[in-house]
Amino acid sequence: MSIKSLALAALLGLLVAPFITGCTTSKIDDSPVAEDSYSSTHSNANSNGDGERRSTSATSTDINGDEDRNNTANTGTNSVGSSNNPPPADTNSNGSGSGNNPTDTNSNGNGNSSFDNSYCNTETLESVNVKSDFAAAGDGITDDADAFYDAIMTGKKVIVPAGIYILSQINLPDASTIILCGAGKGITTLRQKASQVNTAMITSYGYSSPVDVDYMEIQNMTIDGNYPNVARREPGDRNYGTIHVMVREMLVANCEFTQAYHALKILAVHEKADGTPGKAVIRDNWFHDMALEAPFYGGTTHAIYVAKNVPAQSTIWILRNNMEACGSGTGESCTLPSTTPGQSVVGILYSPDGPNPPQQELIIKDNIFRNLGHNMAPIKEHTAAVYLYQQADKSKIIGNHFYNPYYKALAVFSSNNVEIAHNTVEGCGVFVNPNTGWNHVDYYAIAVHSRKTNFPTYVSSSGYDIHNNLIKNTSCFKHGISAAFEVDKLGNGTATDVSIRENVFINNINPYANTPMNPIDTMNTPGVVISGNDDSDN
Repeated sequence: MSIKSLALAALLGLLVAPFITGCTTSKIDDSPVAEDSYSSTHSNANSNGDGERRSTSATSTDINGDEDRNNTANTGTNSVGSSNNPPPADTNSNGSGSGNNPTDTNSNGNGNSSFDNSYCNTETLESVNVKSDFAAAGDGITDDADAFYDAIMTGKKVIVPAGIYILSQINLPDASTIILCGAGKGITTLRQKASQVNTAMITSYGYSSPVDVDYMEIQNMTIDGNYPNVARREPGDRNYGTIHVMVREMLVANCEFTQAYHALKILAVHEKADGTPGKAVIRDNWFHDMALEAPFYGGTTHAIYVAKNVPAQSTIWILRNNMEACGSGTGESCTLPSTTPGQSVVGILYSPDGPNPPQQELIIKDNIFRNLGHNMAPIKEHTAAVYLYQQADKSKIIGNHFYNPYYKALAVFSSNNVEIAHNTVEGCGVFVNPNTGWNHVDYYAIAVHSRKTNFPTYVSSSGYDIHNNLIKNTSCFKHGISAAFEVDKLGNGTATDVSIRENVFINNINPYANTPMNPIDTMNTPGVVISGNDDSDN
């Protein structure tokens, strides 16, 4: 079946869906996860390997986004580069819970998703097999990057059967499509080849010549960054992710990411060729055993790093992922990864750059963040487990569970109309003692602030709704929720319409004063309304 036929079928399905009741096509359990009921059932599939770097160029004939794209190596009729992409989903960003959205992002946590509608799950779509059609070895020794590149350049779905595939750097051309469908976590493994320089495994971004991938889908495999055998960046150098791309549309699902400096580094989610908003869906993945924060400035490590350097309308959904840093074990048996104060891994960093405020909406929902965040004195690196640096307007952080953060659990700066709801913060990692003189020890579990950005001024922060969060059993925070906003000489940065309501604080101690933690701190900022919070058991 052709892509256009699939798109028409998907559209017809959306049109008739409202008239059908009692039916579902989802292949996974989409029922909402109740707070405090999270558990990990993943198994560890760590492995080792080595290899070398690759660079290959190609051109695409698709320039208007309206026709099936034919890369230079694509002679098939069922390529997957059409602008009429079928799912991953109808990913409207209004959070209305219609059933055609990736999730009902209303803060009650109810809703369904339709993310199983993907190319990997479309059996009628023409495909190639990287082993049988392109002679990839998958033996854990041979560099299979050439075979993968040739398979990708057909423009078809690429089946990646069981095996350990060593990959040196694969450079994707502009407007390309990449669809990699594995046989399962720990069954299909892509392992980055050993390298004496910091490099990516799959990339469309060389810093000197960035290009956009039109569509990227990766499902059902292990992505192994092989960091013990791949050099970490030197201070001042660029830092690559294992997957390091600029995209217009992305789906990454049901994968395991391990042993990386940055597991998934998305430099931008740009608008599509037809001007419609870009989108990325990152769901149901397991991120673990990342390299710990290095003791120099810029030595940060992240499970997911998102940036944006030009204004564009786009939305990123990060849903139901398990991100953890463990000394041993996993899930409830996961031990702390480091006894060095503040040394762990960041879960999600959103750090846009550029002269104009980009508009990036993030939906971060129903994830587990275990033993994450860092605050290593005195190298001026301090990042919460989830850290939205600025301009994350209309974002929603809902229903997540933060265990044992090494710094703040959640921080959002200089953004507007943000909802933070039904999250749980529980326990503590290893914190920097305030007697060190390090100036980032005024710890908050959840913080929303304005800050001076590279735009360069304090950007206004308004429309925050912080409600129904639970902070319990901590002994590392001075304050539970902080909503403090600064004003520069031009009057920018004033907060308006900020609500902190119906949050619960249980058994939290400020270790620096050996007193109960202060539940809420606003530094007397005008425009912050506090109501209905419960600290009776704090």
